[in-house]
Amino acid sequence: MPAASPEQATAEQRGPSSSFEETPERFEFEHKLFRSSDEAEFRRSADGNKEPLFVLKIDDHEFALPFPGILREFAIDEDSRDARMLELIEEALHYQRVIRPGDPVPKEMITGEASWEITDTHRKIAMQRLNVQLVGWITGEDRVINDPEQLQQIAEDPVVRNKINEALDEAVKQLNLGDNGKEELLDRIEALVDDLAGVESLRDYLDRIRLIEAKVQRLRRIYGDEMSILDIVDPVARLTALARAGVEDDFEMIDAQTGEVVAVLRNMEAQTKFIREMRDDLHQRLVEWEEMFEMWGPVRLVQSEENANVLRHSYRFLAPRYMQVDEWDLRSTAV
Repeated sequence: MPAASPEQATAEQRGPSSSFEETPERFEFEHKLFRSSDEAEFRRSADGNKEPLFVLKIDDHEFALPFPGILREFAIDEDSRDARMLELIEEALHYQRVIRPGDPVPKEMITGEASWEITDTHRKIAMQRLNVQLVGWITGEDRVINDPEQLQQIAEDPVVRNKINEALDEAVKQLNLGDNGKEELLDRIEALVDDLAGVESLRDYLDRIRLIEAKVQRLRRIYGDEMSILDIVDPVARLTALARAGVEDDFEMIDAQTGEVVAVLRNMEAQTKFIREMRDDLHQRLVEWEEMFEMWGPVRLVQSEENANVLRHSYRFLAPRYMQVDEWDLRSTAV
């Protein structure tokens, strides 16, 4: 996987929300520029620079304004509230693809919680994973299980269920939690479930990337005698595989770090920080795949001009993210 780009830096390395005495709840501006259109939005540029932009939509045209140009051309003082709000927007674009004036500030920047939808199913999977790990810890059968169906079968096994209370009691002793130890342990587990549920929700993206990869491989076979298309589908297949493998590696890292569940419960502050940083960085990268999911959803596995265009667009999406820069420069003019 290529070296981490600037947008994949940890939250500590990102722009300062501390420009405000207290992080505001919404992105509210004073200058009339930011209220000039109901369709105005902030997003990053589509090129490799990922520059934050303010995009105005007028009639059928879009006008993308870089932040330094806004400050200069509209005489917005660098120490003004609007300038500090732009700094906050730049940080927030690590968590959301699009932000509109008046939108709420992402919860990641206020409470550390995930701002995207996390379902009860994701929380249930996170709880099942912790329960299985607790029982594995006390029985000496530690293992990481990623398949949700297999995880549910093991979590609902009567033997495993009967061992949970025993594991909780032993964990209270190991953690020296005292008289109210069981209650404190359950509070820690609940907090851990909330954060790990965000990780579980992101595994859905990985499943969808795998579906795209499978479709690309099928098209590779379908276009087996079309050299002009193979020149596109081959790098798309390779880059999709690289992307999928990189995401799998990240999940394996999270699973390995949190697999020793009692150690995690013992060091909640440090482990919570790790989980949230990994979760947020993964989400920031995976949410960009929404455009790929939209393109590939209706794809029928036949030879067609539409499919050739999807492959070309896919290459333009994948290459700047997953290909070595020199290789991308050589190929970019050819596709």
